[in-house]
Amino acid sequence: MNKQVNYKSLLLLAVIILFGSSNNFAQTKLSILYKHGTIKGSLQDYLKPNSTARWNGKFSIDEFTINDTITYYETFETLEEKDEFTVKGLRKNRRNKVLGKNFVPRSNYCNYAKGINVEEVEWKDDNYLVKDSILNKQKTWVLSDESKVVLGYPCKQAYLMQDAETSLVVWYTENFKCSYSNDGDTSLPGTILETYIPKTSTLITAIDLQIETNAIMIPKGILITQDAFQKLKKNKKG
Repeated sequence: MNKQVNYKSLLLLAVIILFGSSNNFAQTKLSILYKHGTIKGSLQDYLKPNSTARWNGKFSIDEFTINDTITYYETFETLEEKDEFTVKGLRKNRRNKVLGKNFVPRSNYCNYAKGINVEEVEWKDDNYLVKDSILNKQKTWVLSDESKVVLGYPCKQAYLMQDAETSLVVWYTENFKCSYSNDGDTSLPGTILETYIPKTSTLITAIDLQIETNAIMIPKGILITQDAFQKLKKNKKG
């Protein structure tokens, strides 16, 4: 009888380890809200262990949704630091929303299974869906031993170099195994919760994360390839 009890206990423990340990599993459905703006100070100031980002006035709220092999990135209107907004209100607003149903300029749709990226661009009073391949968007990251906590999740640092200078710094968490990003890059072993662009002092940091997603559909508009869109802009310039 004791052997049977011990066997069941061991089996239960194995199930908990495999499936029940918080967020430490492959998560392919989640939605992240980011605060997106510029901050004061240099790259060195930002990288200080106890650095606190001081926002430089205007910012936007971005939403990145991952739903299996499809992602959707949407930017909300620009806000001021003095504007009143709450994460609770934003979460309520996006509940049960079909993403991509309405045309939203600067939004981005990625279908990793089909290898396509669609960016929503408003140009010359027309709505264009600029289609491109995402197969060539892998980045050569330098993985660092530096770590910090973003939105309560342990993150590791990775960065890109260009002309011997740091061009991009990100903090990613391995708690969610999604390597998807909003621009088609899948070369990091985790989900990006914070991005810093030194050249423009731009900071994009997670302020809310939900392990749930809404339906995503391809946006409606004039579907055009990236090459054809660039030719169109050149021909219609002015």
